[in-house]
Amino acid sequence: MNDREKKPEEIIEYLPLVKKVAARLMLRLPAHVEFDDLVGYGVLGLTEACKSFDAGKHVKFSTYAFYRIKGAMLDGLRSADWLPRPLRQKIRRLEAASEELKGTLGRLPSEAELAGRLGCEAQDVGNLLIDAHQARTISFEEKIQNIASAEQDEEMEEELIKIMSDAIKTLDEKDRIAVSLYYYEGLNLKEIGAVLGVSESRVSQLLSKALAILKDKLEFIKSEL
Repeated sequence: MNDREKKPEEIIEYLPLVKKVAARLMLRLPAHVEFDDLVGYGVLGLTEACKSFDAGKHVKFSTYAFYRIKGAMLDGLRSADWLPRPLRQKIRRLEAASEELKGTLGRLPSEAELAGRLGCEAQDVGNLLIDAHQARTISFEEKIQNIASAEQDEEMEEELIKIMSDAIKTLDEKDRIAVSLYYYEGLNLKEIGAVLGVSESRVSQLLSKALAILKDKLEFIKSEL
């Protein structure tokens, strides 16, 4: 398989994988992102995987294709600038205000406290928190993608999963539950909020805080490779 391109009918065999990856990624994206766009990006990744797969890397084609498909989707989102610049600026202001208040209060600030600092409505802050979480999630996904796809090795993939699982265990209980429900159980923000008894935007805060910790861990892993 490493010395020829796969035939069209063989590519079709893996189209369900493209849709599966797109469906999982859609859970982390805002409503305006189109599922069909993700599938289109993924098909390009699958086609590229079929051309470049090397069986000598000791990795299954399905594993290799998964990372190329997901990588193509993330690249496509970045190229399409899925998060408009004005919104990115608002998110930066929100994150700066959150860090300042957290330093003063010794805890995550409430929506009302953030609204007071930013001079806006609590409802607007809630929406921004969700947007900020989605942006941080995509950044986190990209880092995992870059490490895993660079190695193209199943043993390395398993080691990465183990390291991240150990990192998750170090989180506070509520953060750990939120991450587990979001990434492993596939629950959305509203469903997690119902489990934890908090709002969607509060779940966004918890996940964003946890992802910041995990992202630092990923940076350490990357520096050790």
